[in-house]
Amino acid sequence: MEDPRIPHESLIANLTTYCEERNLIANESFLQKCIQLYDIIAVRHGVMVIGEANSGKTSVLDALSKSMEGKVTYKTMNPKSIFIH
Repeated sequence: MEDPRIPHESLIANLTTYCEERNLIANESFLQKCIQLYDIIAVRHGVMVIGEANSGKTSVLDALSKSMEGKVTYKTMNPKSIFIH
């Protein structure tokens, strides 16, 4: 069975290009968070990205989804709108 993941080198190059186009700073911390999320998504069916406001969650998701090869879709949900019975 082939590993469908792309090498991190290609992903980092794509992320850096995306950041340059959007005037974002592609520092080591940002790229590391993108790679960590990519690695988690590769082994999980569903992932929740949580954190404080203005911590970069949406920027990481956008950068990663635009930098991956192929079509990527993700949904953003307000956790306060979920009712657990």
